[in-house]
Amino acid sequence: MGRLVNILICGLFLVYPHIAFSSVLEKSGNWETNLNSEQNVFYIQNHDHNALLTFYIDDHSTPLLTAILTNSIYNTENVVTLELEAGDFRTILSKDMDATNSLTSFYKADIPIDKLKDFIHGITAMKTATLTIGEQAVPISLSGTTPVVNAILKYLTDHNVTSFPAPFTVQPKIEIKQNRNIDEDKPQYSETKIIDQNKLELEKRSHKGNLNYIVIFIVFITVILFVSILFKIYSKIKKAIQNNKDKESKNRSVPSSYVTPIENTNTINDNNTSTFIELKNKYQQEKTPSYPKTIYEEKNKNSSSQSYLTNIIKNNFFSEKTSTKNKDEEISDYLKQVKKTVEINKNKAIELARKKLHEHLPTLQRKYSTLVKYDDYGIPDLSKWETHVNYFINKIILPYLLDERVGHYFKPAEYVVRKEIKAVIKASREENEGTITKQGLRFSPTMKPTTYEKYCNQLLEESGWKTELTPLSNDQGADIIATKNSETLIVQCKLYSKPIGNKAVQEAISAKKFYNAQYGAVVSNQEYTSSARQLAKSDNILLLHHDQLKDFEAVEA
Repeated sequence: MGRLVNILICGLFLVYPHIAFSSVLEKSGNWETNLNSEQNVFYIQNHDHNALLTFYIDDHSTPLLTAILTNSIYNTENVVTLELEAGDFRTILSKDMDATNSLTSFYKADIPIDKLKDFIHGITAMKTATLTIGEQAVPISLSGTTPVVNAILKYLTDHNVTSFPAPFTVQPKIEIKQNRNIDEDKPQYSETKIIDQNKLELEKRSHKGNLNYIVIFIVFITVILFVSILFKIYSKIKKAIQNNKDKESKNRSVPSSYVTPIENTNTINDNNTSTFIELKNKYQQEKTPSYPKTIYEEKNKNSSSQSYLTNIIKNNFFSEKTSTKNKDEEISDYLKQVKKTVEINKNKAIELARKKLHEHLPTLQRKYSTLVKYDDYGIPDLSKWETHVNYFINKIILPYLLDERVGHYFKPAEYVVRKEIKAVIKASREENEGTITKQGLRFSPTMKPTTYEKYCNQLLEESGWKTELTPLSNDQGADIIATKNSETLIVQCKLYSKPIGNKAVQEAISAKKFYNAQYGAVVSNQEYTSSARQLAKSDNILLLHHDQLKDFEAVEA
């Protein structure tokens, strides 16, 4: 953000350089007057609504009005013109494509000398002005404009500057020299000559200011070029030093023993293989951005990697006097020990991950039941559950393995953890939904309502009824339609955690009439309220527990 602000400020200085060498004359509200005394330029600024509105006036060029707007706030990418209205004064500001960039849009408009008085009167007499940006009208507060305009008039009066156009025209101060002893031979300076001298002095000052700006600009460019050259020299020196260090490291002499011998493989850990792992990671750093692969996995991936690592060991951990045969034998022994180390640590990581998983299994099972939702078709939405599994692995399993110094083996441990989570959740879900017995469904109070309907349907079929499950929607109050001996029974199934009320009975009554059935029943895992029993008795509706469907024969309620 700081860099963008610096770019915007530098851009303003290059477009209107007198801003960089100015001082504040007056500030009131969001408005302020600034003066560049070197170029005799005044500019009035307003900071409001993330927009910078600036009016420039001097004694040698046409007054200028500019506006700088933030693209992301005002969507000005395709806005070519703006309109500013202050009382009776109106003007159109056109986009300056050379000064516009991806962050801001720059607009400007010349104020004719004959319209300058109307413009100043408009911004000082009115309370607000309107800046139209495309189809958007943005109010600009004019509170504080009168003091900042008066500050310009006061400065011009105090310094006897008479070259500005109306309404900033100041009457010249007439200097009258009175000599007690009048010398007719000495010329007397008239009022006209004094004014001409003032104008000449102002012009000199203006040219001097322009010259100063050119000098400063040249110095600025020179400094940038000088810094750029210094940076290039520094980069070359740094690169040369690094190359020198690499050569020294390559030519260094080392003892014939490449590492401390590893005699007991039961005590091998990551510290014993750290040097070898660092060399391997340097070679594989572009291929493994997240977690480094184990040495054994990378060694078995392709023979070229093993050959490359073998050459590194030969060149860096053996003296030139060591024979090639001895090198190959020692490297072979070393790689065998590394393989054992990898297997030990890999198995350790898997066991630790399993241990941490089983500590949190009850929480994961509870999370599964709350995060997984089923739609009207019985299809589960697993998106929230999968997000939680990723959170569990990254926040619980991974930090635990890192603390135990087996973080390099996270990938195989993660695979095992995900596989076991799926297995445990699947077994739990099947048990809860009653889908694991070979004989058929088994009741569970946590099964889905649709599974409960299938369970009741199964019990009726076992009792000799020919059954049909109705669609999930538009079932007219019946979940099961059963027939036996030319008699029809409609069943409304309710898997509740509290006693069944009148609503279930009313649905069964409606379904019985709709399907023209001889019998109607409500089947549930719960008791029924007294009002439900009274309503069922009046309309011959059976109120049953699902256990009563075994060997069920329809009778009148």
